[in-house]
Amino acid sequence: MRLRFLPLCLLLIAIPAARVADARPLEFRVTFDKVVSGKPFTGRVYVMLTKSDKTEPRFGPSWFKPEPMFARDVKDWKPGEELVIDGTAPAFPEPLAKLAKATYSVQAVMDFDRGERSFSTAPGNGYSKSVRQELDPAAAGPLVLAIDQVVPPRLFKEVERVKLAEIDSKLLSDFHKRPVKMRAGVVLPKSFAAEPKKRYPVVYEIPGFGGTHFMAHNLVTRSDVAGVEMLWVVLDPSCRLGHHVFADSANNGPCGRALVEELIPFIEREYRGLGAPAARFVTGHSSGGWSSLWLQVT
Repeated sequence: MRLRFLPLCLLLIAIPAARVADARPLEFRVTFDKVVSGKPFTGRVYVMLTKSDKTEPRFGPSWFKPEPMFARDVKDWKPGEELVIDGTAPAFPEPLAKLAKATYSVQAVMDFDRGERSFSTAPGNGYSKSVRQELDPAAAGPLVLAIDQVVPPRLFKEVERVKLAEIDSKLLSDFHKRPVKMRAGVVLPKSFAAEPKKRYPVVYEIPGFGGTHFMAHNLVTRSDVAGVEMLWVVLDPSCRLGHHVFADSANNGPCGRALVEELIPFIEREYRGLGAPAARFVTGHSSGGWSSLWLQVT
């Protein structure tokens, strides 16, 4: 009677063995759609992971608890053409082979390097939908990711007393050989609309690392300084390398000159600044504090 069960036992032993034989190392197979770019792409492609199911990986990476990411530099990568990102790809914090077996959200990103601080959320960059899946670097096999989404521009919503000041900077555009804008959020004093001939002193605030001109929306009360009405201007110090501190440099170009010669004259003309050194103040926090010192010294 026992011999009748022998073939079944052999079959049960053979099934796991076959599964092990079919297992292949994890790799990501990435394509992009023409909606992202109708022409071949040259640049860097990322695959980003997070264990969290509450957010998309592209909204990272975390500064303090870095999660895995992998990348390839490509040249003339065509729409629909498959790109393989595997264990040979540059990785952080560890190679793909050392990825902890777990469930991850996975997302691919194309970085067009348009000068923004964030490579993964910069307007115009392409990204795939987030895929939630258990990953085992030794046996998960290929995971397909289609980049078919484009990061929309972040809109500055103007209200009665908070306005967007934005110009095309000739100095920075000539340096970078592409169009470059300078931006600021302008908080108007309470009397601005009621007294159209009144002119105001100006405070220029430079945010710390990570801050931008969008912070102006939270600073409406700053336009009254010890009983004196002022224009309160929040500058945008962000750049591809993080924060340019409004210093002229070989990396970022003539950021200080562009502020002093282009953006400040525009703001004070457009929003009725007094236009005199004695009526112009600069302040900032952290990296913005360094910027303030640099501008005062130079």
